[in-house]
Amino acid sequence: MGERMVRVEHAEDDQRAQELLKSVGMSAYESRCFIALVGSATPLNGYEVAKVSGVPRSAVYESLQKLVARGAALMVAGDDGNSASFVSLPVDTFVDRLRNQLSGTIDGLASILPSMSNSLRSSVVAHLTGRIQVRDRFISVMEKARSSCLMAVWPPGAREVHDTAGLLVRRGVDVTSVVYGEVDHFPGSTYIHRFEDPMLLRDALRGRFYAVVADQQEGLIGIREGERTWGLWSDDLAIVSLIQQFVLQDITIQEMGAALEKAGQSAEITRILADHHERMVRVMRGLERSAVEADTKPGAKRRGGASPATKERRSRSV
Repeated sequence: MGERMVRVEHAEDDQRAQELLKSVGMSAYESRCFIALVGSATPLNGYEVAKVSGVPRSAVYESLQKLVARGAALMVAGDDGNSASFVSLPVDTFVDRLRNQLSGTIDGLASILPSMSNSLRSSVVAHLTGRIQVRDRFISVMEKARSSCLMAVWPPGAREVHDTAGLLVRRGVDVTSVVYGEVDHFPGSTYIHRFEDPMLLRDALRGRFYAVVADQQEGLIGIREGERTWGLWSDDLAIVSLIQQFVLQDITIQEMGAALEKAGQSAEITRILADHHERMVRVMRGLERSAVEADTKPGAKRRGGASPATKERRSRSV
């Protein structure tokens, strides 16, 4: 029973080894011949390799010659100078050589393909669901930044990405952030959203908005609505530009507010922001009305009145 189990395990190992060898370019016959050589304590001639591996004798010598050509096997001349036997390259040497070859191939592709991708690039938009997924992709975007990282975060989110922002700053990345609330020593250039109550902004937008842009190449915007979190990631230039503009506009508001405050015109910035807030509220109400009208059109599919999204918005506005 034990002997049979060992045979089964070896059979499974042989099958797995064949699959892996074929994945790095060997043919089915080559992989079977190579495994036969690896498993032998002495050199094997073509007849012996065919017997052990099951490769037809008509194909075994061609397969062995291909193994020699790729450096996976060595040919040993017979005493008579005519017959030849074959041995596999030592396994450790073979694996190291293969690893170096594959590493060189991957490095070469990594250096060549990006220069080719500009003309072939297609933009991607990915919808994200759930706090963990949005947070992890947010951090992933940050980690890809090489020259600049632009962000808009609330204090809870700022704490979660604090260490990543610190790593970027130490790496020489220009990190610029708007934070909707007080935070202590957030890395990089930080603008506290102090002109206009952040809670009013949250209520006007029906949630907390998080945004990040890396090198003007990819961006993410996340929305936290009560207990529900969702987001949008994209490398589309138009979408990335809109996300970037969302953050830059808020930075501009904070800079203008500081300038007006310094000039003794605090009442003016209060008036401007109040008008801005009212416009946002009108836009959101207009979106809600459009959703309700779409739901109540003749032929619209409805179950019990307004859509779930509309009901959710109404419940949060109460």
